Amino acid sequence: LGPPLSSGHSGGSVESLEMCEVRAATIAARGETLYCIASVCVSARIPPLMRESPEDTERDIVERHVRRSVADLKDSFTLIQRRLMEVEGINPRIHEWCFEAPRSLALLQMQTAKDLGKVCDFASTIRRRIGVVADIDESKFFLNFAYSMSLGLNGDCHPTTRNIRELAFRQHQSIPQADIDQWLQLLAY
Repeated sequence: LGPPLSSGHSGGSVESLEMCEVRAATIAARGETLYCIASVCVSARIPPLMRESPEDTERDIVERHVRRSVADLKDSFTLIQRRLMEVEGINPRIHEWCFEAPRSLALLQMQTAKDLGKVCDFASTIRRRIGVVADIDESKFFLNFAYSMSLGLNGDCHPTTRNIRELAFRQHQSIPQADIDQWLQLLAY
């Protein structure tokens, strides 16, 4: 992932907000694409075409795609979180992220959390097939985080909020926002 806040130039200058967004969005898009490939392989029983070696089984390929998907989405989430806290100086609380963070970065963080929750849920449902990649608690956290962010950014009637609510509450109970804020603070250190 590399140092998320430096521009790569000498002098330690801070990466522009736009470059941070592009980098985080690119990493998240790769993670979402890997999830889509794994999901299609599992649900449609389409044999995976992306073998890294002739010995790769379907299980190996699906597991690798899901693991990489989770890793990429977590990298993107962490990159945005670090940017908001270290550069933008925003406290790791949902309210502050919704109303003080640059809107485009907050929206990207919400989308990344939604995708991460969805992938963790998928990984937990096929764990007997691929082993433990992510658990249901991670899914629950990220979907609740995305839902809280969407409520703050978009309101209750927005289609994104309704979609996340449906994903989050299909199998899970909600997590109080204070618990989400506390978890974000722990991640910060």
